[in-house]
Amino acid sequence: MRQLTEAELAGADQAPGVVAPKTLVPSSETRDIHRGGGRYVTLMGSNPLCHLPADRRPHAVDTDVVTRVTTVAAALVVKLTP
Repeated sequence: MRQLTEAELAGADQAPGVVAPKTLVPSSETRDIHRGGGRYVTLMGSNPLCHLPADRRPHAVDTDVVTRVTTVAAALVVKLTP
């Protein structure tokens, strides 16, 4: 899934800036999936205003990036569905 995700992101001109090591225990809800041995991909943004009241468009949201990443996520779901 990691390689597929990286390829899809690159194909959408949205190459990942940082790819965390597989051994990194993620934060929030994904931590439980990781500890339970689940298979997952987490896409994290770099918006420092995430979850804050000022996290509003247009000044804090790049809709072009959101569109590209959403398209990648949808393609991944289709490709990973048996």
